[in-house]
Amino acid sequence: MSEETIAHSAASMTDDAFLSSFVPDLAAELASVSTFDAPTSTDADLVMLYMDLDGFSRNCAYAVSKRDRDIDNFAAAISALFGDAFALIKANGGTVFSLAGDAVIAVWNVAHAPQKVAEAAVACAHALDDYIGKHRTPLFDTPVSASILLDRGSANLGVVGGYDDQWQAVLLGDVVHDLATHLRSAKAGRIVATRAFANMLENTSAVDSEDAAPYVDVFDPQTLVQFDPQPNSTSNSAPFVLVPRLAASANDISEDWLSELRSATVLFARRTLDDPQQSLSLDQLQHLVRAFQDCVDGQSGRVVQVLADDKGLIFLAAWGLSSSMHEDNAARALRAGLLFNETAAANGETLDVGLSSGVIYEGVIGSNIYRQFVIIGPAVNRSASLAQIAGGRVIADETTMQAASKKFEFSELAAVSIKGQANPERIFEPISFRAKPHIDRPRLIGRTVELAAADAAFGSVAADPSKRGLWVVGSPGMGKSHFAAELIQRAEQRGVRSVMSTAEVFDLSSDLQIWRHIFENLLDLTAPSARARKEVAARLEGVSDLDRRLPLLNEVTDLAFEPTVFSKNLTATQKRSEAIRFLTDITAHIVGDRPLLLVLDDVQWIDTASWALLAAILQRCPKIDVLLVSREMDVQLLPREAQDLLNLRHMDQLRLSGLPQSETDALLGDVLQVQAIPEQISNGIHTRTEGHPYYSRELALDLLQRGVIHVSGGLCHVRLGLNDLESVDFPDNVQGAVRSRFSQMSVDVQITLKVASVLGRVIDIATLEQVHPDTPDQTDLKAYLETAQTAELVRPMPSGAYEFSHALTQGSIYSLLVADQRRMLHRSYAEVLEASDKVQQTASAALLSWHWQEAGELKTALSYLVQAADQARETQSHMETAKHLTRALELNDDLGKPRSDQEIATWYQNLAQALFEMNQVHASITQFKSAVWLLLRDVRRPSNPAIGAIREFAILKTRGMKREPDENKRKRLLAAADCCIQLAFQHYEINELIHSMHYTFLAVNLAKMAGEDSEALARSNLNLSIASFSLPFALDGDRHLRYGMQIAQRSNDLKLKYWVHFTASSYNAAAGRYKAGIQDAKRASDISHTHMLPRDSEAADAQLAVSLRLAGAYRDSAAADQATIDSARARGVLQTQIWSLAGHLKSYMMLGDTAMQAEALNALRSLLSDPTARENCSASNFANYCMGEAFAAGEGDRRDDVAYWLVEAVETLTSISDPQVYMTDAPGYFSDALLLAWYRSGNDEYLRLCGSLRKYARKLAKLYPGARPLKHIVDGDYARMRGDDKAAARGWNKAVQVAYSANLPLEVARGSHRLAHADGSVSRPASLDELPHNIPYPWILLEKSAKQALS
Repeated sequence: MSEETIAHSAASMTDDAFLSSFVPDLAAELASVSTFDAPTSTDADLVMLYMDLDGFSRNCAYAVSKRDRDIDNFAAAISALFGDAFALIKANGGTVFSLAGDAVIAVWNVAHAPQKVAEAAVACAHALDDYIGKHRTPLFDTPVSASILLDRGSANLGVVGGYDDQWQAVLLGDVVHDLATHLRSAKAGRIVATRAFANMLENTSAVDSEDAAPYVDVFDPQTLVQFDPQPNSTSNSAPFVLVPRLAASANDISEDWLSELRSATVLFARRTLDDPQQSLSLDQLQHLVRAFQDCVDGQSGRVVQVLADDKGLIFLAAWGLSSSMHEDNAARALRAGLLFNETAAANGETLDVGLSSGVIYEGVIGSNIYRQFVIIGPAVNRSASLAQIAGGRVIADETTMQAASKKFEFSELAAVSIKGQANPERIFEPISFRAKPHIDRPRLIGRTVELAAADAAFGSVAADPSKRGLWVVGSPGMGKSHFAAELIQRAEQRGVRSVMSTAEVFDLSSDLQIWRHIFENLLDLTAPSARARKEVAARLEGVSDLDRRLPLLNEVTDLAFEPTVFSKNLTATQKRSEAIRFLTDITAHIVGDRPLLLVLDDVQWIDTASWALLAAILQRCPKIDVLLVSREMDVQLLPREAQDLLNLRHMDQLRLSGLPQSETDALLGDVLQVQAIPEQISNGIHTRTEGHPYYSRELALDLLQRGVIHVSGGLCHVRLGLNDLESVDFPDNVQGAVRSRFSQMSVDVQITLKVASVLGRVIDIATLEQVHPDTPDQTDLKAYLETAQTAELVRPMPSGAYEFSHALTQGSIYSLLVADQRRMLHRSYAEVLEASDKVQQTASAALLSWHWQEAGELKTALSYLVQAADQARETQSHMETAKHLTRALELNDDLGKPRSDQEIATWYQNLAQALFEMNQVHASITQFKSAVWLLLRDVRRPSNPAIGAIREFAILKTRGMKREPDENKRKRLLAAADCCIQLAFQHYEINELIHSMHYTFLAVNLAKMAGEDSEALARSNLNLSIASFSLPFALDGDRHLRYGMQIAQRSNDLKLKYWVHFTASSYNAAAGRYKAGIQDAKRASDISHTHMLPRDSEAADAQLAVSLRLAGAYRDSAAADQATIDSARARGVLQTQIWSLAGHLKSYMMLGDTAMQAEALNALRSLLSDPTARENCSASNFANYCMGEAFAAGEGDRRDDVAYWLVEAVETLTSISDPQVYMTDAPGYFSDALLLAWYRSGNDEYLRLCGSLRKYARKLAKLYPGARPLKHIVDGDYARMRGDDKAAARGWNKAVQVAYSANLPLEVARGSHRLAHADGSVSRPASLDELPHNIPYPWILLEKSAKQALS
């Protein structure tokens, strides 16, 4: 709130005592009348106590500038400090006259008992000194000390001003004029008095100062005569014309609403009083104060204070307070400062004016004894410092200069050092007002062009089945929703039905919320009832399993079907999957073959489940097109379903930008309901908004409300003269426009809108009533909202609720809340949510956590955040899981880590798993490591991977580890072992074998230390069997595999049995036992599919595809890969998609299916276009992708690109120092491609690449038996390229022999085929008949190319 919003008439006040506290008792006593018609003054003989708090302003500025939680208790802390000081002053018979920055001025009227008054002032000084010296507050990072001066002299209280019936009480006279002289002589941290004051004392000793200053030093309080002052008047008869326009309402709004943090420009002006000749007459004082009021108010600023102190006669004003909000605050303040300076100079007065901009605190501090409206912050201090060096000029800091540079030209002055700042301050003097506003480069993009582009986009949708719609992108307020409405109308004109829904930023209550309106529309729902349930059931007749699945409609409607046995027994993950499947079936049933346009607005806010449902519907319903509308967003941070859909192959993207001036004029004409826009208004608005539609609309309404323009008879008129229009202050952005109209609302409306902004975009009046701090009834609230509607801040909804007219309106108003107000409102709303029966069933933990975080209740927020993460994990919403857990870890740190190491480690583990599913492999590894080392804090320390691998291997092979008897420690060890198993797997996937070995050995040792059978012990031994191929001299793979199997046989854990078969498949494949590997992979797949383990089923199907491909069963391998791809796409798991698409690509290359090969290659190309995906893609998968590009180039019209892609493929493959088991077949088909390219071109580059491949094949053959024949295949191909046919034949023969003895029919056939056709023979080797499918397509090409080369 602000000073502007209080009514200053006594008749309108309901709490006179509160208002009276703003008027100093001395002013109330001396200004005995309640109304003023003209300036007046009163003389008095006063004792003045001036207390300067050294360090107070600096500490306050520091607290304000941080803008964090320290500011929450700011008002209470400084009010407590001054309130206590005021109480000490009152207890000793004094009255507080004012606060002057970091100083307190108190006075005693010496009308009676001068000596007792003096003694009381001395006692007060010592009491204040003692209190300040002992006072501590966490807001201040350095101590505050008091310097106190006591003086006696004549004073004159002038009541001056009178602008808009606002009068200022200003204390002048000798007692004030002498302040500057005495304070310059006094030393910090002392109590001193002038001789004029000391002469009042008889029984109090005074010590002369050691220098010649006209004051005496510290008094001995022990010798004071006790003074029993008369209590100050508590009458409520203070003259209300002296009450500043402070932040309170006619209904006595709580003081909680009197404080705000603002971005403001502060004006500090002073007229020096050092020279007695400079004393002011009443007329001079009146002229200055009235001129100040006129200049400030004329530029829509707010007078904060007028007072006289040691700096002189001070004038303080600000722009940007809650009642003076304008985007061009700095320019307005500069103009006021210049005008005030010019007006004073015309009357022979010299003013020093400083202006500074920045964050300030505005509010009321004090107690019932005395209150004052204050502004505090670095900008206030800086403006005061600038005024002291201004030398009769108007000067500004750099921030103010930059903010006003569009309207003023400046001259930079020499930088100066300012107290409290480490670096010199750049200062500027305004030298001229710009005749024309500064014009930024506009963006001239018209909607006519964009509508044509949209029509073309939907035309391509009709022609191309792979296109599914249009994605419209633009910044807030760019007119996206209006643009969508136009496209809906065009679609309906074509006979296409449309359904639209909008997502909410605060709509965290549950998944699929954006679909509620969609299905209510499709089902023609009005209100939930038994009849509605019957009608819906009848309409959906024909949908499979309807009766048992109907309760799933409760996810997106309020129909409240009774749960069935089927729906009650679903887990959270199953429920989400079944709901998506059922809603997709419903949509297909309702839509049928009729075209439908789905319009989803603000999709940047929708959840993972909503994206998944959209993807499912579009895949199932070819007649449905989609129009997505959003602001700018990072697609890579969205769920995979969103990334796939927003790919340009499926969605054309249309970006909305600013309008050209002609279209801006048309918009303004519609807003103002006029035929034409005057050129001056058109130019002014378009220059400032750059064609932004919402900004333009808001500014036009602002100008109309301010009276700058007038509308009559369909015509728009400029009220000001043509020469004056260029100086009209147009707000520069929407915040200024919205806040300008907001500040003109009554206090009740402002507070109501602030409260509503916490609830979200939609304003439910019943909820608003519960949250509102002043508990108005719903009738009052509706009246307030209706008032806000007249300013187009809100608008009514058909439901009876209201909504903010734009998200920017809500955000602008929400940003006005200071932290303590936000905390109070968020707490209140969270309590309402928790107490509501309806919300208890639908509100998510994420929503409650957010509100409790904003309420400052971090422990409660943390509990809900952990629940939210668990809910997201259950539904496999990986993005949400990662977000919630990341925030939970931050909150736990903020709270001093109250949760146990094991619980935090679980968070790290779950976060790591979510990141892995999102393809953030390296980030996932980091989080898994955090979990491991947290769990092993007392057992292990992190070490270099190589050293760690050696150490753990030594422990494994020698003494082992002592078993841990403590059950809690056992759990920690097993949890750490599970994480190590994941780390071993992930490092293996990205070809970091040493790291993988380290964590494999560590996992085994930890599992052994935990004792007894466990999943970790079994899985870590299974991993050792795979590691045995890299360490055959040290590890017995068969033994470790058997040991893991034995543990699994003793267990009923299906997940463990799955892992046994999965690992056995990998082990057998690496050993070249492909049939056994296929059987184990099938068993793993059966277990995972039967028991609904989607992630495990993907891994099993992928392993099955590898085993089948190694055996040459390419079509079956492609089918297994397709199953994996479908599942991974449904779950949004990028890494698995890349893996299986790479396998898919290999299979279809070998099958010669060019269409499916192209589809797989395009999909892989699209995924790898994402830099994050490319970064996390394993080298082997990228090498396979490059080979696919090379093959496609060779078979198409891009043969010149073949060499590039083969170089990329081979160099990527051979860079892998630790090849994995599933790369066993790489030398074979890589060599196929190199030999084919060599046959076709004779390029020696392929010979070089084949030489590199030979070395790699030898390395692979040492590790994996299945790769041994391929070493000889590559040897033969290399010899063939060198022209040594005999050596080539020897190599191929050797390959056949090795493959035959190892029972590897595919490699027998590969070698035999090369031998049969190397000399141009057409004979068919018998070994080809043993292949599972037809001859691999590359071999056919090799055969043809060999014949052509020989001919």
